[in-house]
Amino acid sequence: MKRWKIWALGLLVLSVVAIPLEEDSAPLKLRLVKKNVNRVLSRRLVEHEPKWRHVRRTERVGLDGTVRTDAAMVAIHGGITAVGMYYSYVIVGGQKVDLQIDTGSAMMALPQLDCSSCRKGDNRYNPSKSSTSSEVQCQDKKCSSSSYGGCTGNLCKFSLAYADSAYANGVLMCDTVDWGQAKGIDACFGAITKESANFERDQVDGILGIAGESLSCNPSCITPLFDAALEQKKIRKNMFTVCMDEKGGSLSLGAADESVFEDKDKIAYIPMEESSFYEIKLDSEKKGGQIKVGNVEIISTVHKVVVDTGTTLLSVPKSVFDKMKAVFLQSYCSVKGLCGDDSWFDSGLCETFDPAEEDDILDNQLPVITLRLKGGFIIELTPRDYLLSYEFGNEHYMCLGIMYLAGTSHEFLLGNTVNLKYSMIYDRENHRLGIGKRAASCTDVKE
Repeated sequence: MKRWKIWALGLLVLSVVAIPLEEDSAPLKLRLVKKNVNRVLSRRLVEHEPKWRHVRRTERVGLDGTVRTDAAMVAIHGGITAVGMYYSYVIVGGQKVDLQIDTGSAMMALPQLDCSSCRKGDNRYNPSKSSTSSEVQCQDKKCSSSSYGGCTGNLCKFSLAYADSAYANGVLMCDTVDWGQAKGIDACFGAITKESANFERDQVDGILGIAGESLSCNPSCITPLFDAALEQKKIRKNMFTVCMDEKGGSLSLGAADESVFEDKDKIAYIPMEESSFYEIKLDSEKKGGQIKVGNVEIISTVHKVVVDTGTTLLSVPKSVFDKMKAVFLQSYCSVKGLCGDDSWFDSGLCETFDPAEEDDILDNQLPVITLRLKGGFIIELTPRDYLLSYEFGNEHYMCLGIMYLAGTSHEFLLGNTVNLKYSMIYDRENHRLGIGKRAASCTDVKE
């Protein structure tokens, strides 16, 4: 049995929370990216029958035959192992760029044509090709005079910094944006003129944040794309729905899209906290532990939970991770490679298994993990959910889809390990999150 370091998964982008620096500085967005060893991993994809079919650019028909016209649909591309993130394309001033969908940040940033340090072969924004392009001037009310970023010449700067030393700098610009079926949005964004080598990922040119507006100050505060679309009535309601599967997914702007759930009657609504992030809570009212590994309960003193499509894995506080690890090491050492000097938990190793062994391991030898949220909804992760499975060369690997991140010890981050199983309605209008098991597939949106 071979082993493979999980840091070979350069595609697992573990981005997450904005950490404020000094009062007039830009937020530092923690994004830990494992060593970028290869880009050629592919995942064995499971074919599913879709729960609904697409009929026209602005319509969707559900299983009950109801035509949906209230959502502006956006196709999501990517995958948790095939790419390491999920993204959509937007048309900016008539030019296509691929941007990561990130509910953990709020700024849109993309490479400008004259960026000498940006990844070769990426999609670039050329202002001269757009008749609607404009620069944000230093004296513009949108531009902050902060010493961090501030202005260069007469143009307003922006700056993004990451904990893994990745960064992107540039100038603020405005143009007309088409985002899926939401057309003609007048929006401002960061045009990248300089970035670190590890900022862009293969297949993805930049980032599109759809969190709360206060997170869009880098340092100048601009209206995020989603908020701009809402203000300009390009979308109907202050909400959106995200569904992700193994091949991509869908983003339903301006609607609670129940068609991407396995059973709409089982959608649970959980109150969201007053926060720029999409923050909910673990249950702190019932006795016993909010987390269970098999039959063992784990009590967490950390209750904050952030839902973030920009985080690849399920991230838990170190105190919880250590307790989960102890349960596995005590009760499940019969599983090859789980215990010993190179445990999955200690050094982030991926294990290769004979495909003939895999079903028995996943179905009979490992526990179910649950998290109980405020209101009583239980997130249930089977071994097939929390172990990432893919093929590389002639080998079949599995990696643990749960980890802790230094700097996030005071929160849980529901990354795409969870988002693959559960569709989410981000109901900003009513300050609540709708969650339920996703439909078998949600990748048939036409663009």
